[in-house]
Amino acid sequence: KNKNKKKMPGPKMGARPADFDEKLVRESPTFKKWERLTDGYKLRYACRDFIKGHGDDEERLMRRIMIARRNNLRDHEILKQARAQVEIAENNNTNNNG
Repeated sequence: KNKNKKKMPGPKMGARPADFDEKLVRESPTFKKWERLTDGYKLRYACRDFIKGHGDDEERLMRRIMIARRNNLRDHEILKQARAQVEIAENNNTNNNG
């Protein structure tokens, strides 16, 4: 039938990751902005374009939002650990100087 139909480059999307939280993604400001778009309009997020009503773009956007959230949580944990190490070092210095 559709011999002239262009195939999208890249791999097909696999299953959602185990930590995927659709409810949380749908409540994000970015997704709420997406929901207000009319079909055919574009949203740029994380250096990628997503077109409302186009193929798997909604799913791609949801996964991107989830990746960003996961990265933010990881970075937050790393910062928390680093701050704790600084506090320990500062406390040790205070105790040694008194």
